[in-house]
Amino acid sequence: SSLQVRLQNLSARYRELESNNRHIIDNLKREKDTLLAQMEAMLRLLGEKLEKAVRALIQFARVLAYKTFTREHKEAIVSWLALDRDNPKSNAHFVKVFARPFLTDKEFDKGCKELDRLTSSFPAVMEDLEQPQRRSMRR
Repeated sequence: SSLQVRLQNLSARYRELESNNRHIIDNLKREKDTLLAQMEAMLRLLGEKLEKAVRALIQFARVLAYKTFTREHKEAIVSWLALDRDNPKSNAHFVKVFARPFLTDKEFDKGCKELDRLTSSFPAVMEDLEQPQRRSMRR
């Protein structure tokens, strides 16, 4: 009878542990799903910023009349470059890689030179882009 009581106690404890494990597993699955959804949203955002930067570089490089980036070009490109403020050149490399198949050699050189100019003076360009926003906020 004492063995039977011990067996019942162990069985009850086993069911309790099993129930707790299911609860823990369900919580972990929910956390995993939440993290995956957040990562997907981040990747989508990064994809949009990179796409805008690539499109801006392509448009600039193809139009002969453009000698320097317009404000719209800069805004699109800087929003991507600013994701790594310490090393904007690494993000500029991504823009070049993705734009390359859509440009002739001459267009690519034009775009790369201007992009390199922008990244070499990146802090000043960012400050320049922020100036009008500051003025309009004061009024």
